[in-house]
Amino acid sequence: TKNITLVRNSAENISATFTDTDTTIGNCSATGSCTNIIYTNTNFDNTSTSDIDVSGTYGALELQIKPDSINGTELADTINLDANLAVTGYNVSFDSGTLFVDSNNDRVGIGTSSPNQALHVVGNTNMSGYNITTIDCIVFDSGGKICALIE
Repeated sequence: TKNITLVRNSAENISATFTDTDTTIGNCSATGSCTNIIYTNTNFDNTSTSDIDVSGTYGALELQIKPDSINGTELADTINLDANLAVTGYNVSFDSGTLFVDSNNDRVGIGTSSPNQALHVVGNTNMSGYNITTIDCIVFDSGGKICALIE
């Protein structure tokens, strides 16, 4: 391990740690708070994130996770957001079909990962307080449907 500390001014340091396979660079102050932390391994794919050990407070952070997954055992049981969560450009799946959002066709599947309607539910449902007010119908796979009667 090779440690390098560069003094930017009397209150802030830029620190870098290099090993044979990993590189961590952070803008750390004398009080231990760090911003702009960059970590990579020799493959430059952030696969070894368990090796990062940092403490203190951190400024705005953009985290790129590669390969395209997060190991849930490494996360807390709850993720608290302080802003809206937007997932754009790709499908979202919870538990292989429990809940599936098809971003290409603007459809949601419950119990299916291939919804063929705006809302496609596979399995029993319980609806209460529904009110059909247009010609649109609720269609059942068994061949039946409920439609509004328009006078």
